[in-house]
Amino acid sequence: MKVVSENDSLTIIDATDNYWGTIDSAEIEDMIFHNADTSSVPFVDYIPFALDSFDIENSSPTAVEIEDNGILPSGFALEQNYPNPFNPITTIEFTLPNRSQVSLSIFNVLGQRVSALADRQMPAGTYSMEWDGRDSYGRPVPTGIYFYRLQAGDFIAARKMILLK
Repeated sequence: MKVVSENDSLTIIDATDNYWGTIDSAEIEDMIFHNADTSSVPFVDYIPFALDSFDIENSSPTAVEIEDNGILPSGFALEQNYPNPFNPITTIEFTLPNRSQVSLSIFNVLGQRVSALADRQMPAGTYSMEWDGRDSYGRPVPTGIYFYRLQAGDFIAARKMILLK
C-alpha cells in the first residue's frame, strides 16, 4: 500500500490486492482515522478495496451509487410490492435520500411481526428486497393479508399485500 498522490482536498491510496485484515490494515486505519491533523482526513465508511485505488475526499461520507445515472433519491419512499397478490415471492422497493438506520418488517393482520427483511444502517439509494412468504424461522405463512413497514430515521410508512396460495 502506498500514497499515490496527496493535496489539500484529496488523498489517493494505492491499495491494489489489499483489504481490511491484511498486514497493511493498521497503516490504512492510521492514515484514515488517526491522522494527527484530523481536519485534513475526514471520517469515511469502510468500503472493500475492490478497485485499483481508494479515494479519500474532504467531504461527507459517500456510498456506492445505486442508480445508473448517479443521482440519489430526493426523499424517502416505500413502493407498493409487486406482484400483489403474490405466490410465493414478492418484491418490495424503497428509497433513502441519505444514510439511515433502516427497519423493514412484515406483520400479520394481528400486528405480530412475522419477518424482518432489514434492520441495519444503509446508505442513500434505491433498494429492492424480496419476501418469500416465510416467517423468521423459515416456515411458510398462511394465505392472507400482510403489512410491510419501513422505518428509516423519522420516516415511517406501511403498505398492505396479499399472499394467495
